[in-house]
Amino acid sequence: MDDSTAPDLLSDLPLSIIETILILLPIRDAVRTSVLSSKWRYRWASIPELAFSDSCVNFSHDKDISEGRLVNFITHALLLHQGPIHKFKVCSSVLQGCPDVDQWLLFLSRNNVRD
Repeated sequence: MDDSTAPDLLSDLPLSIIETILILLPIRDAVRTSVLSSKWRYRWASIPELAFSDSCVNFSHDKDISEGRLVNFITHALLLHQGPIHKFKVCSSVLQGCPDVDQWLLFLSRNNVRD
C-alpha cells in the first residue's frame, strides 16, 4: 500500500477516545501529541486534569534554569488551556518560593478549579 493512500488511523479516532488517551498521558506527552495531526493539535488544551512535575521539562544541574523551564511550561499550558480545570497539581523540588505560583493560583481561582 502506498503511504500517500494509507489511512490515518490516529486522525480517524473518535474525539472521546483521543480525550481519554490524553487524560491518561503525562502532561508533557499530551502536549507533544499536537504534532500527530491537525485533529490532535491543541486537543490536550482541553483536558480537565493538569498535573505538573519536574519531569515536564529537561533537567538542568542549574536550579534557576530548571525552575525557569518549568515555570514557562506551566504558564504556557495555563494560557493555552480551554475549558474547565477540575484538578491542578504541581509536584516540584525547584519551585520552592517561586512567585509565579501566586499568579497560577489567582488564575485558577478565577477559573473555578475544583481540586
